[in-house]
Amino acid sequence: MKVAFGLKAHSGWAALVVLGEERGELRVVDRQRIELVEEAWAKQPYHAAEELEPQAAHELVKRGIDAAQHVALREMKAAVKRERDRRNDVVGCSVLVGSRMPDWTTAQILAVHFRMHKAEGVLFQNALLWAAEKCKLNPLAVFEKEQTPKKVVILYESFHAFRIIPIDDRLAHPADMTPTWMGDSVGRWDGDTLVVDVAGFNDKTWLGGVGTILSGIFAQGFVSERLIVFGDAAATATNIAAHRGLFQLGFTVYLIEMAAQVATVVLFYQLLRPVNKTVALLSAFWELTGCIIKTFARVFYIAPLFVLSGGSLLSGFSTPQLQMLALVLLKVNDQGAAMALAFFGFSTVLQGYLIFRSTFLPRWLGVLAALAGLSWLTFLYPPLGYRVFVIIALYSLLVSIVMIFWLLVFGVNEQRWREDY
Repeated sequence: MKVAFGLKAHSGWAALVVLGEERGELRVVDRQRIELVEEAWAKQPYHAAEELEPQAAHELVKRGIDAAQHVALREMKAAVKRERDRRNDVVGCSVLVGSRMPDWTTAQILAVHFRMHKAEGVLFQNALLWAAEKCKLNPLAVFEKEQTPKKVVILYESFHAFRIIPIDDRLAHPADMTPTWMGDSVGRWDGDTLVVDVAGFNDKTWLGGVGTILSGIFAQGFVSERLIVFGDAAATATNIAAHRGLFQLGFTVYLIEMAAQVATVVLFYQLLRPVNKTVALLSAFWELTGCIIKTFARVFYIAPLFVLSGGSLLSGFSTPQLQMLALVLLKVNDQGAAMALAFFGFSTVLQGYLIFRSTFLPRWLGVLAALAGLSWLTFLYPPLGYRVFVIIALYSLLVSIVMIFWLLVFGVNEQRWREDY
């Protein structure tokens, strides 16, 4: 069977997916984690060289590059051998890469912190491409976001999908389009901002039919999609400056979302208190803790407005440094919001337990809620949480819809609730 390698570099390791063709159909043959370093410092060679003298720093970085290439070649050969032992023919290799890096010197990279992160990512991507070339695999660099005058192509690592956005002011959605999970996208330029109009979702889309249930969908989906470009600080800064009102509106909606969630905490505490007051109180406090963390994280969401406006306090920073600082703050906001999900998980597990033990709500609702809570606990280890986020979000949204439907349509057995109370 003919197979091809797909690789995505991370800090010191890479994810390998082996894709094969059998009877005209593609299938995943294997998935592997490939280590690209043998020593801890080699994961971030530029960071390791940050405090050294220029010559010593250059030599250490060179050692890191050579070491990454050496390990990448060894692992690439091992991967090829595994497929040959399975009697598969490796015919190609692609490596997912980010935006192109300017031709900076080592000294220029070490002078700006964000450049070190960029250079270390490129280092491991280049090591994989070099190793694939040495193994004669005809390597291809595939950009996560490739832009041409007529289209933008975005690859999504989290659920292995791609999105093609045609760019043309004259384009419209086809009248007879077939509904799909990601819908039909049409893009146009609004100054320096790419605005994407999407229609034609099917009933499997996680936003379909529930746009008014979670106000956070607007702030996280629409505003982030339109303004924030993770990996491109300059583009993000330009978008925020051009659409300051929209960005501030996103912050307002985030606050409304948290206010609504605090109200939900109180309502569920009152509802479930008759089952076990102590457990209901603990659940409420855990959820309130998540709300506090998430609300505090939103400070980092709005902070880029003040950073990008400059001022005397920030006069010592260059424009690129201010833009990168703004992007770092937005990433902290994103990480803080993810941290809160773990506390929501603890709370939801207890809510599920209380519903299961109650006499005034069906037990199966408690089971569904507890499973949703357990799924959010994957964010106790964020890399795992991000990896399965799409599945968790779909399931939890479904549980929320079922819970809201039951409470609005059937309510609770009031007589039994009063007896427990």
